Amino acid sequence: MTKLTSPDPKEILLLYTSASQKAISAALVVERETDGTHKQYPVYFASEALAGSKLHYSELEKIAYAVIMASRKLRHYFEAHRIIAISDQPLHDLLHNREASPRIAKWASELSELVVDFEKRTAIKSQVLADFIVDWTSPEAQEEELTETWTVHCDGAWQNEGVGIAAILESPSGAKIRYAARLNFDQ
Repeated sequence: MTKLTSPDPKEILLLYTSASQKAISAALVVERETDGTHKQYPVYFASEALAGSKLHYSELEKIAYAVIMASRKLRHYFEAHRIIAISDQPLHDLLHNREASPRIAKWASELSELVVDFEKRTAIKSQVLADFIVDWTSPEAQEEELTETWTVHCDGAWQNEGVGIAAILESPSGAKIRYAARLNFDQ
């Protein structure tokens, strides 16, 4: 979480969110008129590497979670300003759905205490900042390129009271790792 500039308490802040498979990010910006044109200035950005069940959220749920994460981490901004969450996802519909999952209903309840409006994104503008942050938020180090070859040997099925599969992984040094599993098919 990084602070970049200070907004006036009367200003409306824009929240841009982004999600990847393993991370979410949010960029809070203020739009000001400078030299006759509207320019956006970053205020804060926050990101989170996803783990556990959060990795299985849909893209829409990840974007909604990014709004929740930002509202929790930047609560003082959300309480002092009107926030407009800009997204190409239907966040308003998701968070105002009476038949939503308990998790979504909890998020909607949490956001109802704050002044957060949702608008459809029509231009990229500061979305680039949120996308950049999510691309650089990773729970693990960058993967190194493998130059050595691993070999996989796969076994067919067998029929002694069921069906099974087996695989042997052989490392470049010759070490072998054996895997076997029994498959149960209910009829």
